Amino acid sequence: MKNSYASTELLTPVLDGGIHTTNFFNGRLLSAEDMQREQHAGRLQRRQLGQAIGDGVVYGLGVRDTGDVSTAVGKAGRTVSVSAGMAINRLGQALYLPADMDVSLVREKEVVDGDAGLFSPCSKMPDTDLLSGTGVYILVITPASGYEGQAPAGGVSSGDLSARGGCRRRDAVEGVQFRLVRVKLESLPNTSAELLSDIVRCATAVESGTDKAKNLSLLRNLLAHICFGTGEFDRFVRDPFRKVENEAPQSSYGVVDALRSGKIPALTDCDVPLGLVYWTSSGIQFVDQWSVRRRTVSKPASASWPVVFSERRRAEAEARFEQFQEQLNQLLAENSSPFELSLLTATGWFRYLPAAGMIPVSSASVIRYMQENNAAAFNATSSITGLDPVQFLERITCRKAAFLEGARIGHLFSDSLTYPPVDLNSPTFLFLYLVRENVEGLKEPVPPRPYLIFTSGSLPYYGNARFDLARYDFSSYAFV
Repeated sequence: MKNSYASTELLTPVLDGGIHTTNFFNGRLLSAEDMQREQHAGRLQRRQLGQAIGDGVVYGLGVRDTGDVSTAVGKAGRTVSVSAGMAINRLGQALYLPADMDVSLVREKEVVDGDAGLFSPCSKMPDTDLLSGTGVYILVITPASGYEGQAPAGGVSSGDLSARGGCRRRDAVEGVQFRLVRVKLESLPNTSAELLSDIVRCATAVESGTDKAKNLSLLRNLLAHICFGTGEFDRFVRDPFRKVENEAPQSSYGVVDALRSGKIPALTDCDVPLGLVYWTSSGIQFVDQWSVRRRTVSKPASASWPVVFSERRRAEAEARFEQFQEQLNQLLAENSSPFELSLLTATGWFRYLPAAGMIPVSSASVIRYMQENNAAAFNATSSITGLDPVQFLERITCRKAAFLEGARIGHLFSDSLTYPPVDLNSPTFLFLYLVRENVEGLKEPVPPRPYLIFTSGSLPYYGNARFDLARYDFSSYAFV
């Protein structure tokens, strides 16, 4: 079969599709069109640089629920806060938000069309989805442009005598806008019936108020991992040589990719996802930014094995860690009493865990562990509250916690980014670690917050004894 490639010879310039700039020379008559061509060329060059960097969030643009601060009747739970920051979309366009902003998710008035046409590929965006009933939405940031100010016009205008004199728009301004994209879970490809059934069950329980906090947490965790494409990765492990529609395995997965595919994509290359919003008739139930938020990631160099050599997989693993820690911290803030903390369990409030994570624990739990390991000299009297790891990790097979030197934490978490998440519905084994510097600090007048590190049993074990590299009371020993 003959290919459709164009042909060329060595040392022959290929100019088709190149960027056209104005050739300036003395005596040339310049028009507004010449200057516009130069501006357009500059934008195209910046877009090429942006595409080389990769799409995603550069910094800032954190999304959180405002906490229903509005007191207006019927308007509670409709606003999110977005922090100042910058992102790059798939077209290489930089999207910059100069200041923190509260974004109302309910549009109360029609927006006057004043687009300046600076982002021509993004001028005709899909309409934003309107909040109605119960649903899952993705908040995205996308480019926008408009005009500001007036400038006097004079001289000769090419081909339009009526345009002489008067005033014209002074500045064309690049900016951003926000919109919502609804996620229709039932229409997502490659989502298992089991996951969809669990999501429907949790959503129904939330609506009816049945064990709401627990089901809302489980729902948030399930939605996050549908966005991560957690279940879809199994297809690659089972059959890495199988191609779908002549594409490499795992070249497309997760909710965001699904919304960008299809005849009428809900998400375009102009959009950068910032956060997942779960909405019911009573307002925003949660905002989970790390489900869809990603740092900038360039396109994979390997078109055949993107899932193996793609920086995207590492960025998603970082997001899984951030998502779990953010959700856990919010649960601890909302359930701060000892009784409420005793009800929090990993198997009841989560379906998936990252390959490695941190759990804030009570100082009593740490002291008890020290005493059980014959470290009677450890006599700290700290009473910091937190999770009891025995209760939180109930029904999960765990190895007894070992001591870990703080110098090894970075390597442990970096190592974990290449491993899949832990599915708590499957047989699960976890390694547990106490960090020596953290436990030692409990003797101080103002002790630190104790914590426990867990890792998937698939990771190498970091608790083996290391001669001359540990402390007597904070060591893992090997006996022969």
